[in-house]
Amino acid sequence: MMTPIRREPTAFQSELRRDGVSIRDIRLEGAVVPCESAKSHRRGLRSDQRGVTFVELLIVGLIVVLVVSGMAWALASSGQNIWRRTDAEMTSLAAAQRALDRLREDLRLASQASLTAGCAVPGQLTFGLDDNGDRVIDRTIVYRLNVATRTLVRTVNAGAPQTMAAQITAFTPTCQANGLVRLQLTAQVAMTSTANVTQGLSSQVRVQNP
Repeated sequence: MMTPIRREPTAFQSELRRDGVSIRDIRLEGAVVPCESAKSHRRGLRSDQRGVTFVELLIVGLIVVLVVSGMAWALASSGQNIWRRTDAEMTSLAAAQRALDRLREDLRLASQASLTAGCAVPGQLTFGLDDNGDRVIDRTIVYRLNVATRTLVRTVNAGAPQTMAAQITAFTPTCQANGLVRLQLTAQVAMTSTANVTQGLSSQVRVQNP
């Protein structure tokens, strides 16, 4: 029976034991990593790899909510302003177009003879209607621009004026010898409290009645 050989600790190993370091701390090729250094290294890794706290998540969530709310408010405000401008523009232009259509209807019944001086006054159109076809003027129609109120008004036989359209800044009728009447209206659209935009409408009518 063989007697096991007992190795005596070397001077280096004995010195490690005397310093309170275990032999298990010896690594490859005799390199020694002290236990305290390894523990400090592991604590450093745990410190660097720690997760995000609830408070940090709460702050990030609050910032995201504020940013999204600001963007939503800006988009809603922009959309509302666009809708207001579009609505104001359409309302003003629709009223001007209705007035122009009514004027065209009246001119189709007008007499060419009454248009001789129909466009003599700037911003005004005067013509007569022969309702019975007897070449006698039964009604005198006047369309004129009221500069003070910026309205296009219509009067029949010098009666009470009827407002046809508002926010009209210009009315330019042009009468030609062949019975062609050119019409041009300029409407002002209030886009904001300080900014206005003008839109022009034009048409023409050939008066066939003598």
